[in-house]
Amino acid sequence: MSIRPAARIWLALLITTVVVPANGGTDDDLRKFSLELVHQSPGFLLRLRPYDHVSPTGTRRIDVMLGKPWGRWNAYLYWKADNHERMWLGTRVDTTWRGPGGRLSLVLQFRGFLGLNADSRKHLYLISNLRFRLDSAGRVQPGLLGFSKVTARQDPVLYLGPSLALRFHRHLGARLSYGPNWLGSGSLLYLKLYLYL
Repeated sequence: MSIRPAARIWLALLITTVVVPANGGTDDDLRKFSLELVHQSPGFLLRLRPYDHVSPTGTRRIDVMLGKPWGRWNAYLYWKADNHERMWLGTRVDTTWRGPGGRLSLVLQFRGFLGLNADSRKHLYLISNLRFRLDSAGRVQPGLLGFSKVTARQDPVLYLGPSLALRFHRHLGARLSYGPNWLGSGSLLYLKLYLYL
């Protein structure tokens, strides 16, 4: 399958996400955009998110993950801080399961955080992403993304819905996902750009 039709779809969704005003939905309808730099070498993993923005809350965050691979598992020490003077330290553990033929994959990820000041509540994430490679190079991968978060003294959320992962170049990729909150009101529209170093 050529990437050109998928790129057109991605561009249309990107324009819709960026151009549609943030007040087009309710306060529970979140739009999230992040840029992630990824470096992998034998024995060392680095993920840096210099820009992570959520509207309509206006929250901007920086994330730094330093990790190490262990077979099919990756483990990271994770630090993050936002523009509301909140800061956390935590861990991230993830693994990928691949089905027969390698076309189907399931990524499972756990993150746990402790707040580093009084305004930063501890919280946990469980993220799953089921993907199917339409082409042998994995340039186009539709799927299903589950994004759940439990925060101290807040209602839990579970956003579950379709996703589309694209690899434009060996150094550039993207993932777009949308899901309603199955445990309450609102939804999450999430666009992430990846730069592979």
